[in-house]
Amino acid sequence: WESGHPALYLQSHEETRVEDILKAVVADMAGRPAMKKKDAVPQLLRWSVTKGWHDANGDTLALKGGKLVVPKTAQEREEALQAAKDPLAALEMARGMPEFTIAVLKDFHAYMDHPTVLRLIRDLAVLYKGTTCRMAVYLSPRLPIVGMRETAALPAEIQKSVTMVEF
Repeated sequence: WESGHPALYLQSHEETRVEDILKAVVADMAGRPAMKKKDAVPQLLRWSVTKGWHDANGDTLALKGGKLVVPKTAQEREEALQAAKDPLAALEMARGMPEFTIAVLKDFHAYMDHPTVLRLIRDLAVLYKGTTCRMAVYLSPRLPIVGMRETAALPAEIQKSVTMVEF
């Protein structure tokens, strides 16, 4: 959060360990006096192609009126899950994340060859940089494959917007 990097690409096979560290960051932020004054609740939200967006309790999230909410009925949950499995929809939903949120998108390397995905990643980085304490974390075991030579690297389109970290 305080690093000034609105988007990180964390290359790691240790998903659970990374998530535990990010949970600790969120807990640390929640305990700070400045956060208590703002009455803000930091949170870690996660996305995967199999589960869509979900919160710390494992509840599926839906986008309603520009805000993320927990669907109330089984049908709403199923609709939210199906909609959120699309990586483009996942990035659109990330635009509606509340302040003080770390949004973790798992295995996103598989979608970084799509021009619209790359544009949305850049748009999201600009949006998050201009707001208080929101960060997108793209967590994957490997880098995306780019170019004719099939080199593993962040695509050139997002190299200035997303900070690469090997973990």
